[in-house]
Amino acid sequence: MSRARQQPAPKTFFWDNLSIKTRHIICLLFLFILPAILFHQTVIGNKTIVGSDIVQWRAGAQAIIQARQQYHNEPLWDANMFSGMPAYLISFRKAVPNIDNFLSLFRGIFPAAQFWILLAGVYLLLILQGMRPLSATLGAILVGFTTYIPIVIGAGHNSQFMAYTLIPWVMVGYWLLTRSKINKWFAFFVFALAVTLELRANHPQVTYNFMYLMGIWWLYDVYNAYKENKLPEIGKITGLLVGAGILAVLANLQPYLSINEFAHYTIRGGSAIDKTSGLGIGYAFQWSQGWGELFTYAVPGLLGGSSSAGTYWGPKSFTSGPHYLGAVALLLLVLGIAKSEYRLKWVFVASGVLAMLFALGKNLMWFNRLMFEFVPFFSKFRAPEMWLMVTEFSFSIVAVYGLDWLIKQVTERKFGTTRQLAVPLGIVVGLAIILLTASNSFMSYQKPGERQALAQQVAQQNQLSPNAPQVQQAVNRYMEQQIVPKRKSLATSDSIRFLIFVIIGAGLIIAAYTNKILVSLASLFLVLIAVIDLMNVDFRYYDDSSLVPNTFDRQQVVERMRKPIDTFLEQHVKSDSTAWSWRVLPMSENPFNNAVPAYFYPSLGGYTGAKLADYQDLINHAMFDGPKGINTGVLDMLNTRYITLNRQIPLDGFKTVYNAKDGVVLENERVLPKAFYVDSLVYANSAQEAIDAIKSPFDPHKFAVVEGAQNLKANPDTTASVSVTTYRPREIEMKTSRKTDGFLVLSEIYYPAGWKATIDGNEVPIVKTNYVLRGLSIPAGNHTITLTFNPTTYTVSTTVTWIATILIYLIGILGIVQYYRRNPVTEPPEDES
Repeated sequence: MSRARQQPAPKTFFWDNLSIKTRHIICLLFLFILPAILFHQTVIGNKTIVGSDIVQWRAGAQAIIQARQQYHNEPLWDANMFSGMPAYLISFRKAVPNIDNFLSLFRGIFPAAQFWILLAGVYLLLILQGMRPLSATLGAILVGFTTYIPIVIGAGHNSQFMAYTLIPWVMVGYWLLTRSKINKWFAFFVFALAVTLELRANHPQVTYNFMYLMGIWWLYDVYNAYKENKLPEIGKITGLLVGAGILAVLANLQPYLSINEFAHYTIRGGSAIDKTSGLGIGYAFQWSQGWGELFTYAVPGLLGGSSSAGTYWGPKSFTSGPHYLGAVALLLLVLGIAKSEYRLKWVFVASGVLAMLFALGKNLMWFNRLMFEFVPFFSKFRAPEMWLMVTEFSFSIVAVYGLDWLIKQVTERKFGTTRQLAVPLGIVVGLAIILLTASNSFMSYQKPGERQALAQQVAQQNQLSPNAPQVQQAVNRYMEQQIVPKRKSLATSDSIRFLIFVIIGAGLIIAAYTNKILVSLASLFLVLIAVIDLMNVDFRYYDDSSLVPNTFDRQQVVERMRKPIDTFLEQHVKSDSTAWSWRVLPMSENPFNNAVPAYFYPSLGGYTGAKLADYQDLINHAMFDGPKGINTGVLDMLNTRYITLNRQIPLDGFKTVYNAKDGVVLENERVLPKAFYVDSLVYANSAQEAIDAIKSPFDPHKFAVVEGAQNLKANPDTTASVSVTTYRPREIEMKTSRKTDGFLVLSEIYYPAGWKATIDGNEVPIVKTNYVLRGLSIPAGNHTITLTFNPTTYTVSTTVTWIATILIYLIGILGIVQYYRRNPVTEPPEDES
């Protein structure tokens, strides 16, 4: 540092007289308390969190859970959502236990226990890097309490949060393998176990995003090894990393092998009709972060905060809240970039910036389109905003380096002058002033198209044209007197708040650097300011509406949503055979983005981010085709006996059977049963031909459309019969009788990866029929037809997972035994400065 001047050691603060062990205990206890404060209602308030996504999950999983209890095996197939689909991403019980199963013991205080795992992991990671306890404590606070995390928890994105909590432990394992002198077998075990648990969290998108950070870190290590002529050493370490990673993947082969197989058939694998090989770019780039929204890292209310409060006016369709880092984090981030000599900072700076660019999505289309089209798996995920989790994590680590630089300078008595901090601190102070000025003078506080949308609403309510002067006056008055002032007030108050925290933080940094205040005391105040700042905003955006009494389980929460119309349908969907139930199209319930109806009855809709691609094609291109906006032929073939509506409408072939305040139910009088014969076949040579053939008018009673097959027989037979005698998630049995050969259509979704069919014990092919259904050639005579779902991927992956899991723990035991035999002295990590 230029022109640093030596000064006598300052007086000590009580903290400085504590042993390092005592400091660690105090810091960890402090971190232990913070989640209990933020989520006090779940820790001591007899409440539990059941967010919207958890409600959706529990509703969609009902049929699977019931089947699991009834048949005492893993169902693997969900019959109640989207007319039937694999259950791998809905409710899929892991066959092989691991230590994460013990977390179920702390379910009553979720998410505090999971937060302790996250905070302890960050703390340990930073201590291993040589950071002081207060610095490591600050890092844990910044990583854990950035506003997006409580938002994720409140929304019920539990798997996303769990995957995030384990990321620092993966980095701890990486550190031990690449830098620590500890026994390599034990380090191998820690890394393999951490990656195993990370994958078991079942949120591949979080894992995938953080792989970029880990990849950049590895490239940095390879570069350093090249400069230091240590390539053989980094080669051995890389071999261990790869070996541990492979072992972790094998320990998660169940369920990921099945999920990977399933993914090829979902919307994430692309559409044969839309000619895509992954998610459509428009769909994938929904919830892209706007350029202006990046400033919510400093001012959370700059763009209105959350949609639920009615104040958000940013570019997303809606949002639960902003990404907020806080004043202390930004001050120390810039200080760390400008001053810290810890070279590892560039790994986290690069990762944070790259993730920020990815988060912009469609708002940086030229860059992200290249990634989307050419980088493996990039097109498999949606919601680019989620990349900001990597940015927040990375920038928080660099902020810790900034604080640790300050502590190191002062403890080494290298005190400086205010001028030497002018640039880094001035940047943040200047940003605070600019944002305060902008919030007062240069922002419109209006969402694009918002006035037009309001005009449409007012016009419809008053039966006027949206361009009528009285409509425009009403909209202008509403915007200028209620909406804009509220948004401006929030942005201005948060801008002032940011400026105040920045000034206080900058003052503490300057005072410590110029020896006006003990650096330990300044560090403690910075930690406390960060806590006050972040948790104050966390309380604002943490959705406590998802809290219910802890005497309620998730099923009871869904049951509270039951309406009379649901009970009516639940009682009427059972078929005469009692083996199976009719399906319902719940048009009154946002059918294709709502799993709650599927809790009560088999639904054509549901809620999942991985629908079968063919079924999505059916929805997009055929189900709502026709002069009245609905293809009744498609409903007939899908076994759809009922439609729910918000109001009565006439529909040919349907009669009203329920009409009340909570909705209308129409009964389909032409609905086809679960299995039915057709008189003739139409052959399609492509997916497009097949989907065109079932567009309205389409009569599935008379003919079926088949793909990829020729020379099949379909003959009229007035004496033919078929009955479904067994209907389970993994087994369907039917009895057939015909005088002639024929073709049977089963109103079950076609999925070739696992479903097998036999006639009297002899396997026969299942033919893709009517674009989404299953068809079978049936010989004359009396026969027993059985369809079973027992994917090879499931049975093989379960065996491999057991072997790999046991092997990981055996390696861990080996490492521990060697450690105690050799009892090596662990050296502190080298300072990379």
